[in-house]
Amino acid sequence: MTKRSHRKISEQQRQEEAKISTLSEILLQDPINVERLRHIAVEEGIPNIFRAKVWAKLLNVDPSSSPSFAKGMQFPNPYTDQVEKDVDRSLWRFTVGNVALRTYRRAQLSRVVNALLSNNPDLHYYQGYHDITSIVLLIADTEEATYAMMDRLSKNHIRFALNSTLETTKKILELLFPLISFADKELYQYFLNSQVEPFFALSWVLTWFSHGFDDLEIIARLFDLFIASHPLMPLYLGAQIILYFKDELLNNVECEYSSIHGFLNNIPQSLPFDQLIPDAIRLFQKCPPHKLGKLTVVLGAKSPLNNWPFPWMSEVQHPDFLRERYAKEQQKLVTKNLNLKMSPMSAIQESPGDFALVVVLLTGLTLVAALAFKS
Repeated sequence: MTKRSHRKISEQQRQEEAKISTLSEILLQDPINVERLRHIAVEEGIPNIFRAKVWAKLLNVDPSSSPSFAKGMQFPNPYTDQVEKDVDRSLWRFTVGNVALRTYRRAQLSRVVNALLSNNPDLHYYQGYHDITSIVLLIADTEEATYAMMDRLSKNHIRFALNSTLETTKKILELLFPLISFADKELYQYFLNSQVEPFFALSWVLTWFSHGFDDLEIIARLFDLFIASHPLMPLYLGAQIILYFKDELLNNVECEYSSIHGFLNNIPQSLPFDQLIPDAIRLFQKCPPHKLGKLTVVLGAKSPLNNWPFPWMSEVQHPDFLRERYAKEQQKLVTKNLNLKMSPMSAIQESPGDFALVVVLLTGLTLVAALAFKS
């Protein structure tokens, strides 16, 4: 290895250590600077050691508590058989040589997906939903955290894909070539002449590229971007990937439907995402979704895609240690009340110290929320 390579690795290590230090500080702030987390997730990516925590903050969910998860496992849903078939074919790439782990993760995945569908009968399963859920599970690790994150994503970022038909998804795919037209007229004309349809990009949108890549770190980096961005960001990244292959398409791929579809349906595993992601962000900034067409007409005014940023994104969030401490103290009081069959006031008189701590925590949280609201 050359001295230059050593210096490059050393510099990468320093940057990663600095990022870890920064994230540690942010996650301990009260309130948490979620916008700063969002910026890091989009621009730089999140180190795996912090991914689960940061994703939960970006989605504003409590990963340790999902009461609806247990409830959902008690009821059947119309998609159970299809879910089981898809789950039985999943997770091979990420559990190579470890049959026990694969079996364990598949059981977790099945429970989470079925609970989500049972609790939300207005959501309709599609093949590929389990792919996104499996990546979230591998990062979040627990079923409760996975359920909480996927519940949020399913009702917001990927809600369009969970309709009873794929009509809305097709309309979104139809925005791909107008996006190409904005960025490169020559390449757009090439696609126009070929009469190819954008169905090669279907899995990009429905699985967030998780179906086409084998490296979990690459997929997780893309999820950093998608979770922190507008729901159409996968389409922008897809457009940027197509633009990246412009020369090869124009010079080596016949301007014909099957040739183009086959080429783009089998993009290489190794892509320069450190270049493609910033380019996709710039493309989004130059041509935001409202410039692509009348999205309100195409998707409906109430579609989550037309209501981003989502209202819950602006809510004040507190560090885990404070939230968990308050939850424990609250539970302690509830348990004492039940055990002693006492009224809340009797419990306070019995343990004034416990009550004082809860009051302090409640007051602190309320004060922070009030200050945030006032500002």
